[in-house]
Amino acid sequence: SATRAALVTFVAFVVAGQMPLVPLYLGHWLTVDQRFQLSSLLAAVTFAAIGALKGSVLGRSTWRAAFETLLIGGAAAAVAYFVGVFLKQIVTP
Repeated sequence: SATRAALVTFVAFVVAGQMPLVPLYLGHWLTVDQRFQLSSLLAAVTFAAIGALKGSVLGRSTWRAAFETLLIGGAAAAVAYFVGVFLKQIVTP
C-alpha cells in the first residue's frame, strides 16, 4: 500500500540520516577530530549500503551501485561541508 511504502521510506530516511550523527551523541568520549572522522566514515558506509541495496532491488551490480551512490553522496557531502566553511567565514566577525 502507499501508506506502508511511505512509512518504510520515512523510517529508512530517519535511520540513514542518524548514522553520521552517532559520533555527536558520543561527544564526551571522542575528540572533535575523532567525531568528524567517525562521522565521515559512517556517512560513507551508509551511502555505500544504500547504493548496494538499490542495486540489489533493481537487479544491477551491487558493487557498482554502491560505488555510484558513495561517489554522488560523497560529492554532495563535500559541497555541503565547503559551503559551511564559506558561510562561517562570512558570518563570523
